[in-house]
Amino acid sequence: RVADNAIFMFDTSSSMNDDFADTDTRMLQVVSDELKRRNSYFPDIGINFTIVEYTGWEVLYPTQNYNREKVAAALDALPEKGRGPTPLKSGLLKLEDILKPLTGRTAVFLFSDGEYTGGSPADVAKRLASNYDVCFYVISTAKPDKEAALKADVASLNACSRLIPFADFINRPEYTTGALFDVLVTENVVTSTD
Repeated sequence: RVADNAIFMFDTSSSMNDDFADTDTRMLQVVSDELKRRNSYFPDIGINFTIVEYTGWEVLYPTQNYNREKVAAALDALPEKGRGPTPLKSGLLKLEDILKPLTGRTAVFLFSDGEYTGGSPADVAKRLASNYDVCFYVISTAKPDKEAALKADVASLNACSRLIPFADFINRPEYTTGALFDVLVTENVVTSTD
C-alpha cells in the first residue's frame, strides 16, 4: 500500500456531457463505467475511500474502509447526464473538511475539464498540498490549449501530484492502482529432473 486514503472527486457539470473521443458515449458515463470495472478487481487492503460529486457537492461514499459493494452503489449513484457549472474552488474548500481527520497519505483523484466557475482553485489546491500529505491526480478532459496551463499548475503543487489526460487514464488502469498500491512480484525457481 502506498496510500492510506483515496478520494474520488467527480465533475458532473454539463461539460462532462461531451462525447469521449470518437464514441457516442458521454465522458461522465465512460468514467463511471471504467471505475466500476476497476472496482470489480480492487483489493481490500485497508484503504479508506471517499467518493464525492463536487459539482453539486454530494458525498456519495463517506470516508470509510473500502467495500466493493458499497463503492459500486456509490458509482451507480453518479448522474447519467451532467448539468450546471463547475465550482472547483468551492469543492476544494469543502475537501479540506474531509482531509482534516485523515492520517497517512491521501491520493485525490480529481476529474476536471480545466474549466471552473467561482474563482481560481489554484491557491486552495496549493494550500491543501502544503498542509496535508496529499497527492493530486487530476484526470483531465481539458482542450489542448488549456491542458498545458493545467499541467503546469498541477506540477507546481508538489512532487507527487500529476495531470493525467483522460484517454490515458481510461487506457492505463495502473494510473489508479499505482497511486494506491504496488504489486510485489517474486519468483521461485524450481529445478526438477525427469
